[in-house]
Amino acid sequence: MNAPPGRRRLVFIGLVVVLAAVGVYLTSTAGRERAEPRAATTPTAASASTAPSTPPATAPGTPRPGASGEFDVYPLLPFDKTELTQAADAAVRFGNAYGTYRYDEAPNAYTDRLAGLATTELRDELARNSGAAAGRQQLTERKMVATATTSLTKLRGFGEDSVTFEADVAQKTTTTSGDSSKTTAYAITLTRDAGVWKVFDFQPADAGQEGDVG
Repeated sequence: MNAPPGRRRLVFIGLVVVLAAVGVYLTSTAGRERAEPRAATTPTAASASTAPSTPPATAPGTPRPGASGEFDVYPLLPFDKTELTQAADAAVRFGNAYGTYRYDEAPNAYTDRLAGLATTELRDELARNSGAAAGRQQLTERKMVATATTSLTKLRGFGEDSVTFEADVAQKTTTTSGDSSKTTAYAITLTRDAGVWKVFDFQPADAGQEGDVG
């Protein structure tokens, strides 16, 4: 049975009103969602904390860089820093003793200063040279007084129980003729004798050394 035209018109108007109300609701809801900002996600304490980074492992036997990033070479040497310092000190003291002497001292005073700094063989050789009659006579006639200051310039080489330095020995000499000075470059080779560094070879730097590695 068909509804009268008047009733159909009322039903149509009612549907239009309902649809309009739904449209208004949807529009207002979407607007509120756009207006309200989303709350920032707060990281949890577990994610906020960062685990400390683990330094890379160093392979055994690999020298570590120093605090300033410099390479530590001493683990590669057959002796440590203290032993090398002791060898350098012995080389300097030997150079000073070698170039220091005076005309009015006893012949053995010169070699006595070398005691503990040179091997017995080298000390005996230097004693023979310094005690030569002609040399002693020249010192006395000229009243020669000499003093020496030694400066190491280079680590020339090393072995299992030896090390060679290059050094400048600056010598100041006073004679009856006046004062003079000269600097000579030497190669000083030391060896360990019962744990003590002693010079066993001493030559001009441009000459070969028994302790040279090559």
